[in-house]
Amino acid sequence: MVDIKRVGAHALFDEEFQSSLFSSWRAGQVSGSAILNHQRIDLLSSDLSKNASLTESWLGHSVTATKLKHPNILAEKTEIVEGSLLAIYPYQESYCLEQLFDKSHSEGIPFQVDHALIIAGKLASALSYASQSNQPHALVLPAFINISAEGDLKIRGFSISHSIREQLAAHMELLSSYKKYFPQGDHIGKGDLDRYAIFSMGAILFQMLTGEDFYSPGKSKIAETRISESMMAATDTPIPDKIVNVLLHALDPNLPNSYKTTHDLNADMEKLLYSGEYSPTTFNLAFFMHSAFRDEVEKRAESISREKKHTFETVSEVVPPVMPKPIQRTASEGSQPNPVPKESSVRMEPEKNNKLGLIFGITSVLLVLVIAALYFLFIRPGREESKRQAQKLALLESQKSAKDESKALREKSKDLEIQRLRKQLRLQMEEMEAENARLDEEMKNAEKIVDERKKMEAERKANQAKMAAMEAELERIQKEREEQRRIEKEKEEARLKAEAEKKALEEAEKVAVSRLTEEKVIPEASTTNAEAATTSASIEAPSSLILPYAKMDNAAQLEKPLNGSNYYTPSRSALSAGILKSGKYYAYIFKVTIDEMGQTVDYSLEQNPLADLENDYGMLKRAISCAKRLKYTPPIKNGLPSKCEKQIVIHFRVL
Repeated sequence: MVDIKRVGAHALFDEEFQSSLFSSWRAGQVSGSAILNHQRIDLLSSDLSKNASLTESWLGHSVTATKLKHPNILAEKTEIVEGSLLAIYPYQESYCLEQLFDKSHSEGIPFQVDHALIIAGKLASALSYASQSNQPHALVLPAFINISAEGDLKIRGFSISHSIREQLAAHMELLSSYKKYFPQGDHIGKGDLDRYAIFSMGAILFQMLTGEDFYSPGKSKIAETRISESMMAATDTPIPDKIVNVLLHALDPNLPNSYKTTHDLNADMEKLLYSGEYSPTTFNLAFFMHSAFRDEVEKRAESISREKKHTFETVSEVVPPVMPKPIQRTASEGSQPNPVPKESSVRMEPEKNNKLGLIFGITSVLLVLVIAALYFLFIRPGREESKRQAQKLALLESQKSAKDESKALREKSKDLEIQRLRKQLRLQMEEMEAENARLDEEMKNAEKIVDERKKMEAERKANQAKMAAMEAELERIQKEREEQRRIEKEKEEARLKAEAEKKALEEAEKVAVSRLTEEKVIPEASTTNAEAATTSASIEAPSSLILPYAKMDNAAQLEKPLNGSNYYTPSRSALSAGILKSGKYYAYIFKVTIDEMGQTVDYSLEQNPLADLENDYGMLKRAISCAKRLKYTPPIKNGLPSKCEKQIVIHFRVL
């Protein structure tokens, strides 16, 4: 590995994500020449880290943020190293939601409803817990939401978010990148943190479902309109009603029952997740992450494996050897000039004393050299080896502790997942029992309905029989009336004929008597004259008082239509098409045939004011319908209603 950056005791291996607020690094805590463990380190941007008040605020919030313990919250530690602000987290092989949005957009991999719901559900659970612990998240942004390849979600940045939020109002270039996750019109540095978190989560859920920002150019900013006009990216269908309800209460703070706390939002999300309508499982989310980041996951695993084997040079632990100076050390200990012996002593053993001193000096030097050689060859390497072994044991112990902690977290996560599945199963069983009870009730109701329908059917048949009997009776009465009218008509005609014949006979008799008087003929002649008069009278008498049908003045005998008004409203399609001019009248003339009941039984069109148009948008059809609906008082002929023809006008008035 080449050119590894160091920040204090941390080695920065790879910049996995960069935003305008911070850069996120895969790092390692170095001890001696080896890595104790991998970490995730967020380095705040230089523009923000220079602010002294931000540093003070960050350190203040970091004290309370370390107390948050939740399966979906990443533990945080804060350090200031060489003027740089570091947020340090346990490393998790994951990708932030902002990277997932980019991957989904660039490669055309839309979020399914299940994926969006499980992410939103875990996020709502973490935000609700943090808010109830009096440490709410101040900037719920996709950059702070990490999702692992195993489908595990962690949100981080609880301390840094407060400090950044306080500074965003003064950094408009930073604010412009993230304002789509804030409610418009609110001051970014002020306001209820829960309200911001609720809106941000609603905007994130909307973005996952539709693939679009909630605030998009050319789109409505009214939550209800924006949501109703949007389609889900995965299915190109409208958003389901229950999810729409969550989005509306999160994105529109003006609704009477909008979410006031993240606890309310989490409660509705749990109802949605456990409703049984969807399958928002961790396995489905893990499969989605593997599909999106398959190549990146493999490359990252190889890099982490190499980093664990890397050996670091630690200057602080390399102590250059200090070679001993035996000559100087011997001179100080036994090579100094011997005290001047007494004269008598010198005389006694001058040569023997000189040899003993020389031997003693050489022996001392050799002994010092042997001790030094033994130290450098055996004792010091042994100490170094013991130190390295101690470091190695400490490293192994730390790795074992990290593995145990990771295993415990995985076990806890599995237990939570099992509890969630059990709860979901229990809810599903309760719903099934409720559904079975409902079905039993519906079956009972259905049986009652069937009985009622049978009863109604019997009543209907009985009513039909009664109606048929009544119709038969009415028809009999009608026939009797018609027969009576015919008989009365025949009687009237016979009476009129008899009167006419009687009158003719009387006239004939008068003529006969007159002739007898004048001619003084015998009675036999009167009989002949009477017969002739009868014949003449019968010829001259009118055969019928009924005028021929062709000679009747039908128009004079017909009364005004019974509906009272001769003006009608044009069809809506004709008005919309603009073929009719305002203030004008349009008249359709028909010749209609009217029966004895005063109803129109036939018609023929004589004038169409829109005949020149290719499409009259139903005006002629409407005129015919109006003509057919009219009722008339038919003319009386020989005391009885009779058929006739009439010319009528259907007027349309355009206001």
